[in-house]
Amino acid sequence: MKVKKFTHQFLSTFTLSPEGSQYSVFRYNREVDTHSQILLQDHQTNMDDFMYAFDDIPYDGSGTHTGNAINHVVDYILAPGKGNRPNAQDIVLLITDGRSQDSVRRPAQRLRQTGATVFVLPILPPRGRLDMAQVREIAGREENIITDAIEGGFEALTAQFSKKVGDMICRNPCKHTLHDHLAL
Repeated sequence: MKVKKFTHQFLSTFTLSPEGSQYSVFRYNREVDTHSQILLQDHQTNMDDFMYAFDDIPYDGSGTHTGNAINHVVDYILAPGKGNRPNAQDIVLLITDGRSQDSVRRPAQRLRQTGATVFVLPILPPRGRLDMAQVREIAGREENIITDAIEGGFEALTAQFSKKVGDMICRNPCKHTLHDHLAL
């Protein structure tokens, strides 16, 4: 639940509007949870409605198929007709607490080819390990890896840290008024 609370705090730091930020969020494990996903077009003006929908996303399941989730971003979330704006910078924040059980190389390349800026927040799980080579493949650039939660694990996911992540992600894209955020 700390990941969900952190994501809630993180999203709350932005303003939702048709002329500014738009958000999409979905949960994945072995499969992408399309039932509870929030598309960019679903809540364009009302942050309270967006947060209500976000709070309804379950936090359960097992397995980590990150490559499948990234393909979902490219094939569905960022597809025309789902609310993605062609004149807006797409920013993807991928939060992961485990090793992907499927390949991430090609899906990550496809995502970056869309022009999206990809940030990865790897969280060291209590009983597990991270594959930093996979994290690097997803992010594409070392500076797009948010490393604070690698050592601190879930305990690092504080309100102060969520603001820091928001500031880091917005340092360049927020110079532009239009950007679409996607958290998964």
